[in-house]
Amino acid sequence: SHLLEPVAKACNRAGNGHWHIILKCANHSGAEVEMIICMKKVKKSTDSVISQLAGKGIFVDDSKLFLVFLQRSCEMDLPVYRVAIRPGFQPEELVFQFGPYPIFVAGREGIQGVIPGEGMMVNNTIAVAGSLEQWQEQVARKVCGMAPKLAILVGLSSFLLPLLGESGAIFHLCGDSSTGKTAALQVGASVNGQAAEPGSGSPTQIQRWNATSNGLELLMVMNNGTTLALDELGSFTGKFFAETLYDIVSGATKSRMDPETLGMARQSTWVQNVLSTGELTIVDRIRLEKSQVMDGMLHRALSIPVMAEDSRSENESIDAAGQRISDIKTSLLTCHGSAGYEFVQCLTHLADESGNYFDWKTTSDIMKSSLNEFHDEMNRRLYAGLSTLSSVESRVLRRFAILYMTGAFAADWGILPWQCSDIADVTFEAFGRWL
Repeated sequence: SHLLEPVAKACNRAGNGHWHIILKCANHSGAEVEMIICMKKVKKSTDSVISQLAGKGIFVDDSKLFLVFLQRSCEMDLPVYRVAIRPGFQPEELVFQFGPYPIFVAGREGIQGVIPGEGMMVNNTIAVAGSLEQWQEQVARKVCGMAPKLAILVGLSSFLLPLLGESGAIFHLCGDSSTGKTAALQVGASVNGQAAEPGSGSPTQIQRWNATSNGLELLMVMNNGTTLALDELGSFTGKFFAETLYDIVSGATKSRMDPETLGMARQSTWVQNVLSTGELTIVDRIRLEKSQVMDGMLHRALSIPVMAEDSRSENESIDAAGQRISDIKTSLLTCHGSAGYEFVQCLTHLADESGNYFDWKTTSDIMKSSLNEFHDEMNRRLYAGLSTLSSVESRVLRRFAILYMTGAFAADWGILPWQCSDIADVTFEAFGRWL
């Protein structure tokens, strides 16, 4: 008794997988309903899909006829959407799933929309509230010192990693209590979404370290492509902390059996940086359980000591700094996510002088060439100070060069209201602290 209208079809880039049909209908209450139906799921269990439609007020009596209808819909000349199979960049494609928001160039990709695939976990705390100008005025221009500015650079840096072919790392702000670590973490998280203080009861993307290895893996999967914020390293109470760290930075879930096929389950992968806080350094936390500290961990988990002065401007009193930081935290409740969103917009919309948008490979080549230039600049500055680095230290320098490059691009694109010289000073100061 109600018209089911197919309005679009969705699949992967090759057109040979992840087929979905998008239907529109007015239900028995007269309300318009849009449904995204996974063809694999409906073929496997038509009745379960029909029961979900019934929950929306749409009743289908003939399951066989309904399946034929969906198959015929796939053959229609409908607008084509892309199915996002994971958060962040889709494989080798400049289509980015930023929480619930897809970011892409329709003409270049040959699509008119993007939908999340069946089973993809969408992190709704990655969200945009307020304008970029508001975030700049109420947050970016008000932060002072190395710690919060570094946190913002780490927050923006993860978007570049897949294009650079670089793995992620943990940037860990460590120091005594009341040194502004959590405030810096909140500011860093605000570039991508909700950044209320952990434990305050307000929605926030900031998580705590007190999770199992599997739980942390799940957080990495849900935040793929976007910096994950983890507070209070000391709250980790599980065993085998060193192994847990390796699991986080490995970029892939552990090998597991698929209970349905009894074969190997498909591994989930991720590439992003982690912004972390705690009173202990990561090396000290590893040594607490008498585990060996390996070189591989030294260039993947980077502890950067911070002090209260690292969140204050020169000659600013403690009371004035406290009031300013309190004002920033209040602003974060209604002003967040715009900086990360705009950064990805700029990154995916790069074009030549004729206005032709770059593809994945061209964009990647540009990013890699730029990183080499920023890395060389940092090397020259170190050599001017007669500093020679070990192989591990050289790898860490490249990670900090990514932060330098992130800030320079963000300033050039009008996202960060800072001078490039200030960004360089913050990056070198943080690297020196780690060193």
